Amino acid sequence: MNEFILPENIDFDKILKKSQSKRIKIDVLKFIVSSILWQVNYNKNGYWESDNEFVPLSATILKHISYDYKCHIELLITSGVIEPLRSSNEKISYQIGKACKRYRVALSIGRPKYEKIPQNILNKMPEIWKAPEFLNKWFNELLTIDRGAAELVIEKIGKKEGSWRMFDSVNRIISGNYNLIRDAKGRRVYSPLTNLKRELRPLLRYNGKKLVELDLKSSQPFLIATLFLNKLFYKV
Repeated sequence: MNEFILPENIDFDKILKKSQSKRIKIDVLKFIVSSILWQVNYNKNGYWESDNEFVPLSATILKHISYDYKCHIELLITSGVIEPLRSSNEKISYQIGKACKRYRVALSIGRPKYEKIPQNILNKMPEIWKAPEFLNKWFNELLTIDRGAAELVIEKIGKKEGSWRMFDSVNRIISGNYNLIRDAKGRRVYSPLTNLKRELRPLLRYNGKKLVELDLKSSQPFLIATLFLNKLFYKV
């Protein structure tokens, strides 16, 4: 993740002025809100227009960004920007060492906007979040998508399934703002391609050529066997 994803209707400078504490940093406020929206944006069941769900915020990760993360969260809550989940359901409520506290953006999200994350915040982000270079290198100016055709597809299916998320993926490919991030738990790398609707994928090109998608079902035994047969495996 190298960009904040933020609602265009939140004035963070105004929120910062409400606080009398010098410990409050505007970039930490943006990081917290962006962390919530990133999870909503990449959840297959979540669309910005209709489903602003509660998502977990890891205290372990937030401590990397700021030891004062709690006062930042409290300011966002009192300002009406985010709200915590209060539930008696054990499966979704906070449990020390088992489940993180959950939050959502309380305001109407509207259009997303993007801001480059300052280097001081990037330096504090856990290394595990960063996508490996062998994947990063393919996300460059050679990766393109047909904007006109994409707009027609989104117009056709957007009303039923939410359009902002689809426009977000297409615009990020066109602008080159890929914002790759690796999930700390499952180690899966997320990108505009993983979030792209099936109907839009035929419009992708790399160096002017069509892309293909391969799904190798039940391939784990084969991959493990191939790994064990490789002499390099035993030299590591």
